[in-house]
Amino acid sequence: MGGWADECRTFDEPGVSPSCRRLQEADGKRIFSLLKRNVIKEYYKRREVVINELSQIDNIKFSNPMGAFYSIIKLPIENAEDFAKFLLTDFSYKNQSVMLSPASGFYSSENYGKDEVRIAFVLNSEKLKNAIKIIKLGLKEFIG
Repeated sequence: MGGWADECRTFDEPGVSPSCRRLQEADGKRIFSLLKRNVIKEYYKRREVVINELSQIDNIKFSNPMGAFYSIIKLPIENAEDFAKFLLTDFSYKNQSVMLSPASGFYSSENYGKDEVRIAFVLNSEKLKNAIKIIKLGLKEFIG
């Protein structure tokens, strides 16, 4: 490893000097901070991909979240649950499909979200692009 790691024993070992412990804690915080920044950057990138790809689909509306890891998409259909089922059971593109969450389950009011789906930014950017392409093609076929 090099540096303090070669000279200091781990936290769990008895007799770790206070200076080694402080170095380990500081390095752990620095590593956590770097990881946190990288995760934030990755989700920001994914959000931008989703928003850019969704903006190319006609007749939909969508949220541009500032802190969430998902977007709600209002579709030009009556029942998002039927569309989600259609994607899973009756539609594929290049032998692939997409699983969407009907947004009605995320509202406390019974009449909200029936024509909306929720898409999470859990995939990498390329897979998100492909997923939105599948949604676009599936929507076109579903509407007829």
